Amino acid sequence: MSKYSTTSEYIIVDKEIWSVNAGYSKSGYPLAIYTKPLKAIINQLNAMTKQYSRVLVIRFDLHLDSHTNDNTQISKFTSLLLNRLRAKYKLNDIGYAWCREQERSKQQHYHMAIFVEGRKIRTPECIWEMIQDAWWFVRGGHMTMVPYHMVYRDSHQSRQNAIYHLSYLAKTRGKGYRPLQTKDYSNSRLK
Repeated sequence: MSKYSTTSEYIIVDKEIWSVNAGYSKSGYPLAIYTKPLKAIINQLNAMTKQYSRVLVIRFDLHLDSHTNDNTQISKFTSLLLNRLRAKYKLNDIGYAWCREQERSKQQHYHMAIFVEGRKIRTPECIWEMIQDAWWFVRGGHMTMVPYHMVYRDSHQSRQNAIYHLSYLAKTRGKGYRPLQTKDYSNSRLK
């Protein structure tokens, strides 16, 4: 994971200022985020909004039944899900980001977001089952649905709402509990 973290409630990416889910709790506990993965997530969302006028941002959590030392399951899941989405909806570009976390439980869990063309997929209801089936197929545990966002290219506020929500993936708490060769996060490489 990136060594640089911040408790600032704002981040600048490509000369734009975004409000993020960081700062301090009511009890004074720091709520820090890693800036490198957050900037990568914002860049992937920006790449999608340059390409498409509407982008559906779908967030979900993936839980494992047992601990693993690597990210094989999330890698297989991502590949399987993206291939299925491309085949069914004829999507050219799909953005994604995930982070690995482990706190009090014995096994890690993943927070994930996918970015798809909002004209072809307008709500996540039509693909929740596809997500659950792909996670089950790679022998994952259970999945938790999280609220989604429709981001409009010309709406700063819709992008701001999604970025604030996505900044949770970059939080420092829960990261680093893994072997050195295993990543804490990954994302698509859209340009």
